[in-house]
Amino acid sequence: MKKNIFHLSIFGFTFLSFLILFNGCKKMDSEKQLAPINEDIRKKAQRMVDENPQLQNVTYNLNIKGSGFYADVNGNKIEPGSNSYTYQCADAGDIDYYISPVLETLTRERSCSQGFRFKAKWRISVPLPLLATNPNTGALSRGRLRIKNTSGAILFQQASITPVTITDLGDDPATFNTNRLYNVEYTSSWVPFSLFTMDTAPLEHTVWAQTDCEDLPQMTLTVTSPALVSVLDPCNRIEEIGIANATYSGAVYYDNGAFLGYYQLINPCSPPSGATMPDRHEVQIKYVGTGSTDIWRDISPQNNYNNGDLLTDGYVSYPVTVSGTISVHDVYRIPKRDLFNETHGNYLVRYCNVKTGSPNCFGPWSQEFATNF
Repeated sequence: MKKNIFHLSIFGFTFLSFLILFNGCKKMDSEKQLAPINEDIRKKAQRMVDENPQLQNVTYNLNIKGSGFYADVNGNKIEPGSNSYTYQCADAGDIDYYISPVLETLTRERSCSQGFRFKAKWRISVPLPLLATNPNTGALSRGRLRIKNTSGAILFQQASITPVTITDLGDDPATFNTNRLYNVEYTSSWVPFSLFTMDTAPLEHTVWAQTDCEDLPQMTLTVTSPALVSVLDPCNRIEEIGIANATYSGAVYYDNGAFLGYYQLINPCSPPSGATMPDRHEVQIKYVGTGSTDIWRDISPQNNYNNGDLLTDGYVSYPVTVSGTISVHDVYRIPKRDLFNETHGNYLVRYCNVKTGSPNCFGPWSQEFATNF
C-alpha cells in the first residue's frame, strides 16, 4: 500500500512538474509573441511621426491690425491724393479707403535638425489690386521677418522672403465694395534653436505688396506680433507622440490602435538645449465616421502597476495623475471604453504636453491627425 502511494506520489510530482514546465513554456512563448506585436506597434507609431512633422506645429490666432502706406519703387511713402501723382493703374478707381492689413495667424513649424520657421497669413483690404509681380517694374511681392531681443537688437532677420502667395477674396463689404480683400501668405527660412535659449521681444512682420500701377507700384504693410514665448518651457511646445492605427480585415478588428509616449519613440525630436521636458501627454479623440455626433473627448486610462505588461488594453504603467493623460513613457492600447459608443472606425486625434506640479500646465494642441481605431 505504501508502495502504491509512493508511486502515486512520484506520478503526481512528475505530472505537477510537467504542468509547471508546460505552463512556463507557454508563458515564455506568450512573452515572445508579445515582442513582435510591440515592435509592430512601435514601427507604425514611428512611421506616423516621421511622415507627419506638421503635428509639432503651433498656430497662433492673432488677428492683429497693422499699418500700411503706398510707396514708390524705392519704398518712399506716397500720399495717393497728391496732385503730383497719377495712379496709372490698369483698374484704378477712386482710392477712397485706406489700406487695412491684419495679421490673422502665425504658425511656428519645428524641424528636429534645423530649428523653427514661421508662416505668416495676412488679410488685407485695399483699393488697388495686389499682385505677386508688378507688370511694370518686374518687382516681386516679398515679406520680411525680424526677431529682436528685449533691448531691441536684431537677433535674426530675413529681409526678403519669397515667394509670397496672394489670393483674391473678392470685394470688401466693409468698404461698400470699394476695396478688395486679399490673403497674403509666406514662410520664413529656418531659425536655429540656439536663438530660443532666451526670451525675445515681439516679432516684426513686413510685407511689400506689388500692384499694377506705375506711380504707386507697391504698398508697405507692417505689424508686430506678441513676443515669442520661451520654448524652453514644455507647455510652449509640442512633443510628438506615436499613434498606431488599429489592424483589421474587412469589418473585423483584431488589434487595437495604440498611443506611445514621447520616450517610447525610436527617434524622438530632441527639444532645444536646456529645455524642460513634459511628464505626460493629454490625448483627445473624436469619431468622424458615418452619422457621427461625437465631440472631442479625453481618453480614459486606468492605472496598472504591472510594468511588464505595457500592452494591456486600456491601462498605463505609470500612475494617472491627470485625467485623460498618459505618461511620456507609456504604451497605451486603446480600449473599447475610449471609442464612441464602442464603435470602431475613423477618428481624429490631437494631443498636448502636460507638466504636473503646482500648478499643472498644458501646452497647445497639436494639429489633428486622422486615423482608424
